Formats: sequence, structure tokens, C-alpha cells
Amino acid sequence: MVSDYYCVSASPMKDSKQSLRGRPYGGTAILITNKFKQSMIETDTSDTRLIYVKLKSKFGELLLVNICLLCNTNENKKSHIQLSCQNL
Repeated sequence: MVSDYYCVSASPMKDSKQSLRGRPYGGTAILITNKFKQSMIETDTSDTRLIYVKLKSKFGELLLVNICLLCNTNENKKSHIQLSCQNL
């Protein structure tokens, strides 16, 4: 089953052989079935809290975005979303 998918991911953690979960061990990922892998035209994993994959389809381009919002207040979330999305 795992071999049926392609993973695009980013994490602030260095490579580890252990399974680490929760804060601050998180990251972001997008799983794409292998049949759509050839449709990928762009990916960006340079920001560990925001990643995206752009796919080409018969209907046009599709943008898949995954944002990790670890903030204390709603104001922090709003400003982080605005700053992160400026780069898309």
C-alpha cells in the first residue's frame, strides 16, 4: 500500500531512526497516488510549516497546500497564513 503513493514532505527535524510524534516533532506532508505523480508540475518544501504541490489536469492546474499552524493566538495564525501565502 505504501508503494502506491508518493510523499512530498518537510520537517524541521533532522533525520531520525525513531518514531517521534507531537510538538516539536511535527511537519507537513502531502500523499499523492502514483498515478498522479507524472502530473506534478511544481512542488515547494522550502518552508517546513507550508508545503505545496501543483498538479496539471484536464481541467487546469490544481494547487494542494498543507499548512501547519502552531500558534498561541488567532492573530498569530492569521499573520502566519498571510506571510506564508505571499510566496505561493
